[in-house]
Amino acid sequence: MIFEEPPPKERGPGAAPGQSPMGLWLAELRNHPNAWAKYPERVHCAVMTRIRSGKYGVGVGEYEASGRNTIKGRCDLYARYIGGGDPA
Repeated sequence: MIFEEPPPKERGPGAAPGQSPMGLWLAELRNHPNAWAKYPERVHCAVMTRIRSGKYGVGVGEYEASGRNTIKGRCDLYARYIGGGDPA
């Protein structure tokens, strides 16, 4: 038997804020204010709402998010850091 603590979650409830792949991508957008960027893979379209509502370790209103090319609930995600907002 091997006894050890599991590594931190990267996704879903209980994941460390800002440490998921999406959280890291959003953090990088802070280095490029007001510039739109496309997430490297298609995502569930609900991700846009989660970003705007302050999930992934970001503040409410800090980012704009938009989806394009929606197929079966998944889309290409575009987002930009606009600053301000309320802490999450």
